[in-house]
Amino acid sequence: DPNAARKHPAITSSYFGNHSIRTRDWRLISYEDGSKELYDHRIDSDEFVNLAHDPKHQNVINRLVKWLPKKAAPEFKEKSERLSLRKK
Repeated sequence: DPNAARKHPAITSSYFGNHSIRTRDWRLISYEDGSKELYDHRIDSDEFVNLAHDPKHQNVINRLVKWLPKKAAPEFKEKSERLSLRKK
């Protein structure tokens, strides 16, 4: 039930160090390079306006970042190999 109350956010990981933390109202995306995206799904369900650089939302980021995995599963590719694939 998508409307059911949840105690924990949904966490999705893609490759090493790239994670998405999704609550009912917010999505925080954290990338391996340290950059972040933050979207308010109450008013921006299509994720067009990145609020991560807006100081008014730092408290939301601080709350969500606590859910980021502390230890990642072993990587199947070296970082340099992934980066070279992106440049093609």
